[in-house]
Amino acid sequence: MLGNNIIELGRTVAIVQARMGSSRLPGKMMMGLCGKPLLYWVLSRVKKSTLIGSVLLATSDKAEDDPLEEVAFQLHVPVFRGSENDVLGRFRKAAKSVSAEKIIRICGDNPLIAPEEIDRLVASYSSILKQGNCSERLYAFNYGPQMGNNYPDGLGGEMFSFKLLQKLDK
Repeated sequence: MLGNNIIELGRTVAIVQARMGSSRLPGKMMMGLCGKPLLYWVLSRVKKSTLIGSVLLATSDKAEDDPLEEVAFQLHVPVFRGSENDVLGRFRKAAKSVSAEKIIRICGDNPLIAPEEIDRLVASYSSILKQGNCSERLYAFNYGPQMGNNYPDGLGGEMFSFKLLQKLDK
């Protein structure tokens, strides 16, 4: 049943946003967690999702983010590099670079991201689209108490279409 969702959703891409220039905790993406950088855990867990077509790391074009690209390279995750200041523009350009139709946005500082929750989000999104009353305006998420799931923040993501992302970027 879930396998059909992949075909119906077309090009579904999980985009992980990460950079080294955090104001609250600079360099956190490369800080060690059980012997590996934080970003390693995020990317490797997102890759375990069965309902996404691919994973992409979106980071800045600053040299300080070169180590993030190296971690992604080791995990065979493609990287898009763009403006540090225009985060939404970077995200849109990253999605466009891989011809994404549907996007799952993942924060890079969530090492406990759950692949099962990514799959649940994709399946729910697909189910709502089948009802036909939302089309490109649909925004879905499965984190925080808003969903009534009592999950701690960091297990889920956000999902929307590339067309919606383009509209928001305008």
